[in-house]
Amino acid sequence: REREREREEEEERGVVEPFPKTVMALQLKQGVKLFDIVKKLPGLGIGRTVTRVTWPPQSYWKIVEVKPKVDGKSGKVWGYKVWKGEKQTSDHCRVFGAAKKVWTLLPKDAVPNESGSSQA
Repeated sequence: REREREREEEEERGVVEPFPKTVMALQLKQGVKLFDIVKKLPGLGIGRTVTRVTWPPQSYWKIVEVKPKVDGKSGKVWGYKVWKGEKQTSDHCRVFGAAKKVWTLLPKDAVPNESGSSQA
């Protein structure tokens, strides 16, 4: 509680940015568990791209399969990894670190088409 009060005082003085107000802003800043992202998407996010908040541009996982557990709170995710624009894994590989709170969803238009050559 003391730290929260100190942070609020710092915000008032303009020393630090205020806490993010939306879930998306929070997700972009610190990340969430991968399954927490895909379970909210249509079709469990198959075909969508996710990245870790610390990864460089053009680095992401493309989701190809999701198997939720019976409780619906967690599950396993498969896909393929692209690192700095180059594919690193096979088309069907288990996503590493899916339980860590480091993931964020990329917008649909943020990743170039695999069939197109939009790299410069």
